[in-house]
Amino acid sequence: RLPTSPPTGEPVATPIWCAEVAGCLYVRTAGHFKKLERIAEDPSVTVAPCTENGEVTGAVLTGVARILSDSDPVIEAADAALDENMGRKFTAG
Repeated sequence: RLPTSPPTGEPVATPIWCAEVAGCLYVRTAGHFKKLERIAEDPSVTVAPCTENGEVTGAVLTGVARILSDSDPVIEAADAALDENMGRKFTAG
């Protein structure tokens, strides 16, 4: 779950898929989603494990988000980790 804050200040929590690479969490989202605008305005985020419905199931961590460009050197590793993580969901029994 990745809550981001719109101008109103009331956080909007969204369940997301993520993957860890070298101590950083990566997420993938479409470019038209509002969470990208909110992160661009305020990169402070919290993350927490959750159910598919967004119910938090573990510790909430704070962090700073960064929007990566297609040419960022970590994109390939992040995409591979996300593909592997998402693949587990759809192939596990």
